[in-house]
Amino acid sequence: MSSPDHDQLSRRLLQELSSLNYRFVQLVLDSSDPERVGLPDPLYQRLLGLDESDHRRLASCPYSLFELQLDSPGTWQRWLDTDTVVVKPSIAHHFTLAVLMYTRQLAVENADLGRMLLGLAPRVAEQFRRASIGRLMDIAPAVSEHLRVRLIDDPHFWPDLVNYVKDGTQEQYLAAQTSALQILAAQL
Repeated sequence: MSSPDHDQLSRRLLQELSSLNYRFVQLVLDSSDPERVGLPDPLYQRLLGLDESDHRRLASCPYSLFELQLDSPGTWQRWLDTDTVVVKPSIAHHFTLAVLMYTRQLAVENADLGRMLLGLAPRVAEQFRRASIGRLMDIAPAVSEHLRVRLIDDPHFWPDLVNYVKDGTQEQYLAAQTSALQILAAQL
């Protein structure tokens, strides 16, 4: 049985994930090139047709809708070890920095939850625990270039999730969750 403090932490982390997911959806919709982050145009057009309340419901999915190769320790070691060039920050850089801070928080407070929500590999969680906040700030611009839509390879997840928020049927939401759980379980 979990403690009230653990339940409160989990709720807070899920609320923060929902906030990040919402901002990611807005970032993608404001993009001039949504395919750069892996979102096919037909799905982009469907997301554009949804209103803000639909976007918020979409964002409440209990998994990240974005991915930053958090399952790849070698990639993260290379990024953390590489000298960075300071560039003018963009909205994508700010979003990525928020994701990096959230990931670090999960790595420190509850790496298992990080595995479920973000696909955070145990070795990457360890790298995040050792990384300084300043270093994460330094690499955010370069890492933002690797920001992608998560679970896009599953032919059912995104269409089911969009159908759920558009039509509001619980069956479609359960189908989207099932698709995501199958993919995530295979990655564990």
